[in-house]
Amino acid sequence: MNVLFFVQPGTNSRSTLLDLMKGFQRSGHPVIHFDLEPFWAATARAGADQTLKMRLTSELTAVVRSMLVHNRIDLSVAMWANALGTLSAAGIPDPAGGTNRVASIFDLIPQKHLCYWLDAPHWAHEGSAVGMIGSQAGQMVRSENVHHAINNEATAMEMREVFGMKNVIAQHYGIDEEVFRPRDVEKEFEIVFGLGPGDGPPTKLMEAELGRDEPDVNAIRHEAAERLRGKVVAMADRVRGEGTSAEASRALLDELLRTQVADRHAPMYGRLRALAKRDEAWRGAVAAICTDLKLFVELTSLVRQVETWERAFTFAYLSRRFNCATFGAGGQALAAWGAKATHLGHIAWHEQAVAYSRGRIGLNVMRWQDDAGLNVKPYEITASGAACLCARRAGIENLFDTSREIAVFDDPGEAARRAGKLLVDKAKLGALAEAGRARTLREYTWTAVARDLVQAIGG
Repeated sequence: MNVLFFVQPGTNSRSTLLDLMKGFQRSGHPVIHFDLEPFWAATARAGADQTLKMRLTSELTAVVRSMLVHNRIDLSVAMWANALGTLSAAGIPDPAGGTNRVASIFDLIPQKHLCYWLDAPHWAHEGSAVGMIGSQAGQMVRSENVHHAINNEATAMEMREVFGMKNVIAQHYGIDEEVFRPRDVEKEFEIVFGLGPGDGPPTKLMEAELGRDEPDVNAIRHEAAERLRGKVVAMADRVRGEGTSAEASRALLDELLRTQVADRHAPMYGRLRALAKRDEAWRGAVAAICTDLKLFVELTSLVRQVETWERAFTFAYLSRRFNCATFGAGGQALAAWGAKATHLGHIAWHEQAVAYSRGRIGLNVMRWQDDAGLNVKPYEITASGAACLCARRAGIENLFDTSREIAVFDDPGEAARRAGKLLVDKAKLGALAEAGRARTLREYTWTAVARDLVQAIGG
């Protein structure tokens, strides 16, 4: 299979796509690297001149189309929907009649294309992907020729059922074993945590709970839910379900928020469907929410914000009890939480394994936006030779043996207990790190991911 990668500018996301590209190469597929940055720079120079932008896009699309055909490309890959929006045309004849169809280059050839979603469409491009998908241009994303890969089945179901996408593949992330490998450095820290941006300051309740041996997580989550309740219930005014009263819509949204506190690991879309089955008065409202893309994303995002405290709180709590270090764009924001840790600053992608190797344990707490599946960090931590201490997410037990390959916790108190036991039992700590690394190298490299994707797409 001849594969072309449309590579976006950037830092970590660019490195991730380049690592996936190497995985395809190692799987035996000839690969062409095509950089999108010159295209984007050219259209940016057009400024507000929409006519010029459309002409540039049309001309660039024609150039790439010729290249794809003459190089006999079987599959192209790009992060998120980058290539779809860059290489598109309007006014394409619609088989059903009319000329108002928006098509990507992959409909014009036609050719298989893979959108690799490092973030779910809900959050990609800082939320702007939802606007594109909900517009007429969304036809490109729903094309029969376009495939989509996301890291868990729960989000894949939302993409199929709510976003209307076809060919959605639930595929775990991977690592480049040459980049993420143990490094010969001193073990200076007990816990190392790579933290992205986006964590706000603590409330007074959270500050008080940080000082307790057993933080009252339920109190924190109830406080967060109460803070959001007014906004959530107010969204009932936008729910136009057939045969659904305003009172029933408000009750439904109030109950959806309650389920977030009671069972946050149950996938959001599944919860909505379960509520529709539970009460006939809610069926029309659930149907209305799930057919209004913008409403669905805004509502579920608001409900998920109950969990915004978890990442910063967990690390700040552990930092008061262990010798910790953090790196990444979010590390400095932890000062507001009273975190007592060494901040290693920004670390380049290919050097992050060094940071993990400086710790005995690598911590992973996922973002509040995700309620299922694993981000890439557990694979990076284990491949780097550190023991991975990971907050629970639905489906984690299908990816790692949680008794011997990775340590999982449900709340900060349990995280501290598990870390403490591992740090005093060097043999068990070493065995956990070794087993986790073996599992990752066996199943979670980008080479393995590439093979799975080719099989799923049918190359």
